[in-house]
Amino acid sequence: MMAKHHSKHRRRIGKKRVGLFILSLLLALPAWHVIYRMGAHTRSISVETISPSAKITTPTEDGSLTILAYNIAHGRGVSHDNYDAGSPAVREKRLLDIAALIESTHADIVILNEVDFDADWSYGIDQAVFLADYAGYPYIAKQRNIDILLPFFTHRFGNAVLSRIPITEAVLLDLPAHSIWESFIAGKKKGSVVTVLASPGFEIKLIAVHLEHRDEFIRVESARALLDYCERSTQPFIAAGDFNSHHPLSHGASVDSNGRNAIALIEASACLQNDYLPDLAAAAHTFPSTNPTKAIDWIFTNDGFTIQDVRVIESELSDHFPIMATLRYSQHPAWDEP
Repeated sequence: MMAKHHSKHRRRIGKKRVGLFILSLLLALPAWHVIYRMGAHTRSISVETISPSAKITTPTEDGSLTILAYNIAHGRGVSHDNYDAGSPAVREKRLLDIAALIESTHADIVILNEVDFDADWSYGIDQAVFLADYAGYPYIAKQRNIDILLPFFTHRFGNAVLSRIPITEAVLLDLPAHSIWESFIAGKKKGSVVTVLASPGFEIKLIAVHLEHRDEFIRVESARALLDYCERSTQPFIAAGDFNSHHPLSHGASVDSNGRNAIALIEASACLQNDYLPDLAAAAHTFPSTNPTKAIDWIFTNDGFTIQDVRVIESELSDHFPIMATLRYSQHPAWDEP
């Protein structure tokens, strides 16, 4: 009887220890994540050089520059679920096709949205490096919007700039948060200001933009932040990417509680320009790629450039069509080899 009593006592102690271990683990994970998130700002943006054999280019002699903006939707294609996009081999084939599409445009600079740097659903592939390598872009700027690292749960993704022109600097452009708590726990959509050295002593700024998809008020306030930057800028710069907002004259366009729309606010400004903005024909629609009805991917410039040509490229490799613009520097400088 005494042996049975001791055996039951040991089992109770064992169960208690297991319970305490599980409780400690459950308490430790949130604490570890909080500490991890506290360092998110230092990891949020970086510049890398890869593909040393890739061709380095400069703008053409007449001062023209080609820009491609493309939301690649995590490489999931037209699926609505990031986890429902096929096997690793299928995903890799899709990324190879996206790289081939990018390469075929011969764009000088590519601004990408929804790029996975390390995410469970895309099997941990750094899509920015993958695409830059296969498409032939030696310079990358990577900016994390979401940065979560937990056991069996990793989501690190955001914006990326691929460039054939040397990138000298990349810094964050802070934008309003949809939720302060969400921003602290996981991150938020921000912008990245990337500087490229077009020729000795002559720099161009690019802002990779991906605005909040759930709230026009946040998009309007983000547009105001872009316009504030534009008004302070003394250099030629380009803002491009997924604005998640289309012109209020378009069917289904949203406005905030004050009747404001982000694209309309930009259009009304004297700073950011877009010569094709009044053209709301289907040719400018980029989303969704299976039946495009909205123009939400945009390329804007300040008065340092004029937009000569814009075209949307039809492809169902993502739920967005890529959009491409040929820009020309307003003063037509002599662009010397760096």
